[in-house]
Amino acid sequence: MKKTLIISSLAFGCLTLALGLVLSPKAHAAGGPPKDIITVTAQNSTNGVVPTSPQPFPRTWFYVICIPSGGNLSDTLHIHFTDTDNNSTTGEIATISFGAVGNPNLTSGITVPSSILLDDTTNTTGDVDVPLSKSGLADGTYHANLQISVSPPGSFTITHDNIHIQVTVGGACNPSSEISCFFTDSNFLDLTDCSGASVSSNAGGRFQIVTNAKKIATATNPGQFYYNMLWSNTTGSDQSVTVNLTAIGLAPSNTDSLLHPIAQAAHAYFFDTATGFTDPLADWNFVNSFGQKCGPSGPCTITVPANNTLFVTWHLVWTGIGQNATSILTGCANANAPISATGGVIGTNISETCTADALGYRKK
Repeated sequence: MKKTLIISSLAFGCLTLALGLVLSPKAHAAGGPPKDIITVTAQNSTNGVVPTSPQPFPRTWFYVICIPSGGNLSDTLHIHFTDTDNNSTTGEIATISFGAVGNPNLTSGITVPSSILLDDTTNTTGDVDVPLSKSGLADGTYHANLQISVSPPGSFTITHDNIHIQVTVGGACNPSSEISCFFTDSNFLDLTDCSGASVSSNAGGRFQIVTNAKKIATATNPGQFYYNMLWSNTTGSDQSVTVNLTAIGLAPSNTDSLLHPIAQAAHAYFFDTATGFTDPLADWNFVNSFGQKCGPSGPCTITVPANNTLFVTWHLVWTGIGQNATSILTGCANANAPISATGGVIGTNISETCTADALGYRKK
């Protein structure tokens, strides 16, 4: 069985995500006049890089972009703005301006948008594109900030005033031909993208989130997930390796199978690389039923013979069941609920990792 590893921002778990509206800060301090609110929502880049707004930086959106050694930076960021009337004074006009600061090797490749105008009555939303284009970047990590300001400041407050852009060239961005990973459902069927096409690589899959009338998440489709990782031992000798597993937005399933009802969510086994994967589904079922048990989420140590491929499976469920899902957008194209799982293979002179990720959206 051959699964192609596609390098994307998720190579670092990088790409990790947050597309929808965030909770707006208080529009005014106690005793001060209320202000209209400009909500800034970073969206997926043209190349699929997913922005995040993590603590302790609630007013900053982060884009983390990965480029192999010798590659070129070529992407476009997409930023959405909404003007919300918060003071019952209509007709106020907001001027939103931009500027780029940071490493000149990166800022010189950022096309800074022109200012845009919004008001709270007839022109309440706006979008800007931020093209990124740079060649000849040496291996390393580069940082820049796209600063956002709104005027007049006495009439408006803004949810995010900074877009942080991190570009890493080389290093962990370089692909490995020895390791790959991908998500499937509990029947070993690939996740699909918004067109319905199977996603057999480690990026681009989508899943649906089902809610009740109160917008509480009750289920996902698929209902369960499997993280699958393949590592080929090309060293020429048997290798004792340790498998480590971590996840974001996912937790080990406690109903792995009838054979293993007590949280044996992770399993590992190996097959001859040249002849072993004649029936992928049968091989996968074999690993789940008879492979080495790795507990809820590893780690476990296994000896992989020379010229064999390690097959790791990890049974997972979404952690958002039972939680309020109003912040999750509807429609596949707007998917903004990220999940990811990372597997690591560690041994003597061996250190390989692979991250698979996907995005969830709320069913209408």
